[in-house]
Amino acid sequence: MHDILGGSNPTARPITGLLGNIYSGQIPFATPLGFQPPKDGVAIPNANGAMPTFNINGVPLGTGLAGTTFAGGNNNNNNGQTLNTQLGPDGLGLGFGTITVIDDYMTLSPELGTQILGKAQGVYVASSADGSTQMMAFTAMFEGGEYGDSLNFFGVFRIGSTMSRISVTGGTGKFKNACGFAEIRSLIPAGQHVTDVYHPRNQYLLHLDRKASQYERDNLAIYVQSVPLFKAAQNVDFIGKADFVYPIGASALSATLHGASILLKVSAHWDWFINLNAADYPLVTQDDLLHILSYMPKDLNFVNHTSYIGRRESRKLKPIVVDPGLYLAEEDEVFYATQKRELPDAYKLFSGSSSAILSRKFIEFCILGTDNLPRTLLMYLANSPSSTSVYFPTILCNSRKFNRTTINHNMQYASFNSRQEARPLNSDDFNDLVMSGAAFASPFEANDLILDQIDHELLHHKHNKPVPGGWCLGDNETEKCTHWGDAEVLRPGPGSKRLEKSFVQIFTNGTFRSSRCVYE
Repeated sequence: MHDILGGSNPTARPITGLLGNIYSGQIPFATPLGFQPPKDGVAIPNANGAMPTFNINGVPLGTGLAGTTFAGGNNNNNNGQTLNTQLGPDGLGLGFGTITVIDDYMTLSPELGTQILGKAQGVYVASSADGSTQMMAFTAMFEGGEYGDSLNFFGVFRIGSTMSRISVTGGTGKFKNACGFAEIRSLIPAGQHVTDVYHPRNQYLLHLDRKASQYERDNLAIYVQSVPLFKAAQNVDFIGKADFVYPIGASALSATLHGASILLKVSAHWDWFINLNAADYPLVTQDDLLHILSYMPKDLNFVNHTSYIGRRESRKLKPIVVDPGLYLAEEDEVFYATQKRELPDAYKLFSGSSSAILSRKFIEFCILGTDNLPRTLLMYLANSPSSTSVYFPTILCNSRKFNRTTINHNMQYASFNSRQEARPLNSDDFNDLVMSGAAFASPFEANDLILDQIDHELLHHKHNKPVPGGWCLGDNETEKCTHWGDAEVLRPGPGSKRLEKSFVQIFTNGTFRSSRCVYE
């Protein structure tokens, strides 16, 4: 189903509650009235007791970095003071009691292009005050049935759980008098499992670009706010109002710098910035990674880089493009100009990977520093097809302050084909992943069992459950992290030995110093 189960083409429509008001842009009066109630009128509170308002930017209130109050623009009390209405106990603007109607295609597999089996129609209701459950009542109507075959379902779906069971309450045609239960599983895209890289000591910022639907953004808000561990540690935030991000152009670099600047503001207690995308997956636990990094100087930067600019590299650097993600509020195509430009001579360009482990000092230098290089390079790359893989290596290697802190390795495993493109990894690559000593790997084949193998053999956790660490005190082997201890306690495992071996090889290699920031 392409809605409540996390598909790519949602058709759900909230009709009551605060979320319904956000979508319709109205407060709940019989006549559409906009932001303000009528003169002498009283706004109808939702089930949490909060007065409904909506964000003029279209972002659900209660999401983002300041999601605990409503910031209603013109709602004043008798003293002319702006009212900031507290949310209910769920801490969300996706209010308890919200009813959403669904009319969704059912297909043979998650992709819409596959065979359509029928439609599911019904409703689901936010049925818990903390936003963690949805009561579902819908009918699955199958196409081509001789007697109009259909099945009726009723039950509660738990957001964030790997599986929930709901009742089969009858049907029509061949399903007359049907009974039993159905298993409901969310189809979460690979790489979006926050729990796979979670640790209470880390700080996380999640980003969905504007290609994601508002429904998917709302679901992410509910998920983050409904996980007790995230709420207790208060270290998982997400960007409520995002921009479009395109694989070609500077919008991806802009999103990365935006996220880094937010993390600088949110917390002063992190040492390295690691940018992961939806295709990346960890090969070690966070206890392993934190344990090894704790022995490293805090000013080191791990990024692949080279100054060699051949024909292939020139094709990525010399063309001029216009990235609509930087200029337009609507989705559009990247525009290529007919002209090309020469490479700059005021500094040497270095290219590398878009993923890196960067020190806090270097991130502060890029965003808050007074040196002109980060801003000059950013202006140059604003119209470059390949800005993300050039920006950080170029600044590191052209800066006397940081070129000696650069390690020519990004601690990520990738396998390249003859065209120097990263090929999707599968189960046949598992041994190579383990022997690589890398902390992450990317990308992976869709529907391959390799991610399950990594979860079971390397991370020792179940899907959508936190990876166990020294902070987990539970007795149950499958639910170790239901009880939490001191987050400063680390319990490194075999993954730390692989990382240690990899770092020893890097630092004892005779070319360690001679291979960094080499001008070719």
